[in-house]
Amino acid sequence: MSSTNQRADSVSGDYQVLPTPSDSASCIKFAPSQDRFAITAWDSSAMVFSYSKDGAHLQSQLVSKMTQNPHTLPVLCCAWSPDNAKLATGAVDKTAKVWDISTGVTERFATHDQPIKSLHWIPSRSMVVTGSWDKTLKYWPTATMGDCKAAASVTLSERIYAMDVKDETAVVACADRVIHTFDLRSPTVPIKTHQSPLRHQI
Repeated sequence: MSSTNQRADSVSGDYQVLPTPSDSASCIKFAPSQDRFAITAWDSSAMVFSYSKDGAHLQSQLVSKMTQNPHTLPVLCCAWSPDNAKLATGAVDKTAKVWDISTGVTERFATHDQPIKSLHWIPSRSMVVTGSWDKTLKYWPTATMGDCKAAASVTLSERIYAMDVKDETAVVACADRVIHTFDLRSPTVPIKTHQSPLRHQI
């Protein structure tokens, strides 16, 4: 596959990545240690691009698109594996899948009762954590992803709208503006819960 970017704005220096999804992008994630990035979108697609920069000139190229066993509804989130080889994706179809970029093989590894809004790879725990609008966090061992069996599940106060992971810490924001902090060495009980000072939903 090959499609290179075009200059979109001569004033700002922005570049347009091609091909673009047919609907709005939902998530963009750079690979941990490669010059690649992934884009997921509301058209149910997931794509991986490579990029390079030569002085002021930026160029990107489509590497692969999820075509084997793709999601059937909008894809809301994605996360790279630590070795850059795989991409985990979560969608409105209530499933999470792991996509091997080089082989194209896509496998379902997680299910929820409502759309999956956020997910993250946890290298130190050899797990992927998923957060859903069904108000649950679930932890999935990467060694047995094809089994679709969660190692643990946590029910929170409201729908999960945002989540981030850093080393052994996960921070989860819910629709009721409550923020939960987890120590991933003991991931089923928050070590801190507090109300966001923001006046509206996160």
